[in-house]
Amino acid sequence: FINESHEEITKVNVAIHTLTMIYENDKNNKDIKFFQDYIAKSVYEKETWKDTSTLANVLDVLIYTEYQNKAVINKLASELISRQEKDGRFSINKDYKENFGQIFTTFRALTALNKFEKWQKST
Repeated sequence: FINESHEEITKVNVAIHTLTMIYENDKNNKDIKFFQDYIAKSVYEKETWKDTSTLANVLDVLIYTEYQNKAVINKLASELISRQEKDGRFSINKDYKENFGQIFTTFRALTALNKFEKWQKST
């Protein structure tokens, strides 16, 4: 799927769920590092970077699967924090400030940032 011609953001979201399933079933699986690196690298793709929900999901899964690149994790958390609106919500897209998707996006962002806070205390 990753090597097929799909939109990058779709591949990233599939990779996030694949990594979660692999990690939950076998924390020593050799494919974990491949998916972690693929997901971490993919956030720099234009559409993926703009999507706040996807960035939150990336941060969440990288922390959950014990990704070792602290710089990437810190950068993602800083970016998410910078996207919080003055009223506390998170917009679904960096360039789209309307109410569409804000409840789910806010939930995902806060969940990921909560994991980030716990991760910071443990490292």
